[in-house]
Parts: sequence; C-alpha cells; structure tokens
Amino acid sequence: MKEVKVELKLESDIKAENFSFIFTEDLIQIKYLGSNIIKCTWDDKFDPEWNGEDLIMILEENEISCPSGFKEMIVYAWKEWRDNKLNDSELISEMQELSKWLNVITKKKPKTKFWSIYF
Repeated sequence: MKEVKVELKLESDIKAENFSFIFTEDLIQIKYLGSNIIKCTWDDKFDPEWNGEDLIMILEENEISCPSGFKEMIVYAWKEWRDNKLNDSELISEMQELSKWLNVITKKKPKTKFWSIYF
C-alpha cells in the first residue's frame, strides 16, 4: 500500500504548530502535538468521512485563519493522488503550497480591536 507523509508548519501571530498528514489509499491521518489524530476515511460511494477531533476547530483554536472549503481542498489533493494524477512529490508540493497560503492569510487577517471578535 502506498503512503505519503507531509509535514506542514502552520503559523499564527503567537505560535507555530506542526501537523503531519499521512496519506494512504483509504485514509488521511493528521497528527499534531505529537499524538492527537484526525482521520478522514475514503468511501467510494459517499463523501470521505472525517473522524476524531475537528480540524477546523483546532486551527481556529491555534489562531490560524481557515477559509471555508479547506478540508475539501485536502480531500481534492488526496483524490488526485489516489487517481495517480499527482505523484508523491507533487502531493507534498501541493500540500506545502496550501500551507503557505494558509500562513499568508493568517498573517494578513485584520488586527484592529474592532475585528478581534472574529480573529
């Protein structure tokens, strides 16, 4: 069974958090803080199923701005890799690009007191 591990560093104004994404044919595992795991399981008949802790909530708790559709973007990259439209190094590269974008929008979020309720 093929497997690709992608290490991403996601950054907020106050800290950086390392996330490990492990892609296999049937599963994505996301580890952070050493052992906390989020899983996404492939299903040929339905949308992939997310289990474990909520990825978006974890990112928001770490003050990382997460756009709508972020999990779907991860699934899209996974599907393209599963369908051999991306090779292992391309999957890694595309996931790194996604993390760079996430880091940029997090750094560019409004920083005034007015917007602090949202960010």
